[in-house]
Parts: sequence; structure tokens; C-alpha cells
Amino acid sequence: MISELGNGQWRIPRLRQLLEDVLPRNSFFNDFEVTHDFERIGRRIMLLNGRKLTGDGAPERILLGIQDITEVLQFQAVARENADKFRVLFQGSPLPMWAIDLETLRFIDVNQAAVEHYGYSREEFLRMSMLDLCTPEAGQAFQATLAQPPERFFSQRRKKNGEVVDVEIVGSELGLAGKRVWLASVNDITERKRADEALHQSEARLRLLVEGSPNAMVMANDAGAITLVNSQTEKIFGYTRDELLGQRVEMLVPQRYRIGHPALRAGFLQAATARPMGAGRELFAVRKDGAEVAVEIGLSPLQMGERTFVLATITDISQRKQAEEALRLAQAQLANRAGQLE
Repeated sequence: MISELGNGQWRIPRLRQLLEDVLPRNSFFNDFEVTHDFERIGRRIMLLNGRKLTGDGAPERILLGIQDITEVLQFQAVARENADKFRVLFQGSPLPMWAIDLETLRFIDVNQAAVEHYGYSREEFLRMSMLDLCTPEAGQAFQATLAQPPERFFSQRRKKNGEVVDVEIVGSELGLAGKRVWLASVNDITERKRADEALHQSEARLRLLVEGSPNAMVMANDAGAITLVNSQTEKIFGYTRDELLGQRVEMLVPQRYRIGHPALRAGFLQAATARPMGAGRELFAVRKDGAEVAVEIGLSPLQMGERTFVLATITDISQRKQAEEALRLAQAQLANRAGQLE
């Protein structure tokens, strides 16, 4: 008997009873599941099938099939757990998500965020095709990619109330029950796109104003990198635009002040307000050829998106300084002559 195998490890009362009933009752059993602790292989789950063998004048025998289904059941448990986790993530996502059949383009499932954002009930979604949410252009563009849908793209979708929104879609193709299924999250970027367009328009206006200024104008970001200059900057400093853009603003600062300048920039950004730079002090900038230029500088902070930029208006006052020095010398000479006449 099987119960005697393996030092009696198969002595399982219920199995013994089933086997004892097979011959006298001509019975059989299928898919009898046994969980048992074996000495060498530990706890295993076995699936047993037993039936009587007859014929050919041979003694009565029992055919017993034994299948170790431990790993199969473990895999199924993990699969169920993962399916439960996916369902939680799918339904709990703050972004609209849906799954569509790539053959029919009909919705298979949608989450609550999709219901709330687009205004359709889940039942309405499941009666619809994804094309029902697309503008004609967006629908044609997606249909053209059905052989291999992109992982990320920008498009438009229409809500139940008729509002068309700009969206960023991230999706992936899955195989499910023999079907090609496309799972996607759909982020409404309408407000972000409007903000970007407004920012671009603002930047364009700023560039026009900067380029038309009679003074040199240099804009730097919060890291001190030059992001914008005008033609007057090229004229005064002798650099081309390409030589300046992306470089640290310290390249225009005389060497003797260069080490301490980043700390001054950081201090300005902590309490950024429009004001003259270095009030009460003489300021100098350095040209490409190394010559220093007497300047006056006005600083204006600009908030663009999440970053703070500083626009510096730089006036070359070298000629004014020379004129003031000439006037001072002339006044000194007149005073000296007046003293001699006395």
C-alpha cells in the first residue's frame, strides 16, 4: 500500500479510506487535494486521482495519479494578490484610467476618476467606443497607430458636456483572454498648456522689450546662468550672443570681485526686489578683451513658472565718468589760476 511508502509518510487517513473503497465498490475519485508535511520536501499540496484497473485477467489494481500542485497554487495566489493590488491602484488612481479592446476600440473598464472627469457613468462608458471621446483628428491619429500604439502621446478628448480638453496619454498594450487590450492613464493638461502658452507669449514680449532697449540687458536664472541678452550687450562687452548664453554671469564681473559674487546673487534672490545694484558704490564690468567698463546696474526679479530670473539693465557710464573727470580737472585748473591772480 501507498501508506507504507517513504517510511509511512503517505499515511493519510482520508486517502487510505478512498483507496480502500475503490476495489470493493468499483468507485473512483478525482482531484482529491492533500496537504501534507513530508520529511524531506516539507509541506506540499498534492492532487490525487484514483480508479480501478480491470481486464485481461490481471489482478485487480488501482491506478493512482499524483500531481504536485504546490507551485501552481502559489502562483495562483500571487496572481490573485497582484490582481487585487492592480484593481486598487486602477480604481484609486487620481488620474482617469481606462482599458479598451484594440480590435473594437470599445471600453472594457474605466476608473472612478474617468467617470468624474468626463461626466459619463461607468455603464455609459462600457457602451461606448473610445472614438466617441475623440475629436475627428484625434480619432484618426490614434487609429493610424493601432498596429503598435505609442507609449506616450498628446491628444484631445471630449467630455460629455462637449468641452474639448488637451490630454497627455501614457498607455501600454496587454494580452487579456486572447484580446489585445490597451491600458492608459489620461492626464488633462489643458490648464498647463494654457499656462505654457501664456508664458511663451510673455517671454516673446519680454524679448522684444529687451532687444529694443538702448541699454545692455542680461537675464540670468536662479543658478546664475545667462539665458537672454540683447544686441547692446554684444556691443558693450564684445561677446556674441552664443558666447554668452548658458555661461555664468560672473564672466562679466572683474576678477577681483568674481569669487564673492555668487553669494551676493544668492542674497538678492532671498529677498528679491527691483533695485539698483551696489547703491553708493562704483561698479565695473569686464569686456571680452579684459578692459573694465564703469557701469550702473538695475536689478529686476522675474518669476517664470517655478523659477526666479533676474533681469539686469546695464548702462555704460564710461563716457560720463570721463566727462566728469574732465570737468573736475577743468574746475581745479580754474581754481588754481584764480588763486594765482590774487
